[in-house]
Amino acid sequence: LYRNDGGTFVDISERGGVAKARCYGMTATAADFNNDGWPDVYVACDSSASLLFVNRKNGTFSEEGVERGVALNEDGREQAG
Repeated sequence: LYRNDGGTFVDISERGGVAKARCYGMTATAADFNNDGWPDVYVACDSSASLLFVNRKNGTFSEEGVERGVALNEDGREQAG
């Protein structure tokens, strides 16, 4: 995860809470999935549960894919946490 810092990009993965997530990420989409006005990030994964990083509005994200029912595998099946 990178932040635009006025012409340069700074890696904020560790501080943002997304560096520990491990999966075979196929694609990522940023959108306001919970309608709170802040961008969240969904990562569609192959061979493991997909991830939903919900923006905490303080520069960090929490992974809530299982709780929100979107932790799907490559077959479209829900995954347990």
